[in-house]
Amino acid sequence: MAKASAFDSLFPANSIVAPEALRDYCDQTVKKAAELNRSLLNSVSQAVEGNFDLATKLIRCNDPAEAMWAYKEWLNARREAVLADGKTLAAQWMKLCDFDLALATATSVVRQAEQTNVSTMPRAAAAGD
Repeated sequence: MAKASAFDSLFPANSIVAPEALRDYCDQTVKKAAELNRSLLNSVSQAVEGNFDLATKLIRCNDPAEAMWAYKEWLNARREAVLADGKTLAAQWMKLCDFDLALATATSVVRQAEQTNVSTMPRAAAAGD
């Protein structure tokens, strides 16, 4: 019973957001943030591997023209990778923000309903009325 009363004190029955909705929101946010983190780490890992590949190619080059060709090839591949990673990371970030917006919208709908209910209630007569 102590756990139930502690839970009830954190999330009163008249709260704007239901406890289950808040728990689900936090769960989904953590999952989406972990997915974004994995993508970011994957992007950095690919960048480091590409840099090492470029370094090994440059070490093997015998003349400046060959080095310029290797660098140009690496730069084109890196540009494509950065664009692809940017699109992926932006899409994941927008998913995370969309989920935040969904909870905010749900909360605002509840608030508007509560305000409507309060505004339609009969008012007590004031002392000067």
